[in-house]
Amino acid sequence: MGLHRQRRRSVSNPVGVAVDRNQNVFVADFFNDRIQKFTTTGTFLGKWGSTGMGPGQFIGPRAVAVDQGGRVFTVDDGDDRVEVFTGTGDFLTTWGSLGNADGQFNSAIGLAVAANGIVLVSEDNHRVQMFACP
Repeated sequence: MGLHRQRRRSVSNPVGVAVDRNQNVFVADFFNDRIQKFTTTGTFLGKWGSTGMGPGQFIGPRAVAVDQGGRVFTVDDGDDRVEVFTGTGDFLTTWGSLGNADGQFNSAIGLAVAANGIVLVSEDNHRVQMFACP
């Protein structure tokens, strides 16, 4: 219930949610071009990102996932890429570009990280790509 109250005040079109092993909740805040972090009771812990194409910036983060090591992966629909952050929002790396070739994205909308470190990205053009976790 607490998360719901917080979300209504500060999150605009939350399209992706992930929970880490410490029970922190990460929300892909699509219209605000950021990732937000909460406790499971809704206490706000932090946010990162802004509108743009640079490292750590977004144009519509669409999905979020957390790996076993606590790294936060995001799919940025408008920038056609995956970005990776620490659990506190420090930028680590990115990959991808617009296109239909391997490693490129065309409307990436879903994301998951398997226990073995494989990153899976689903796209609106009817495909799923798999990547070794960098």
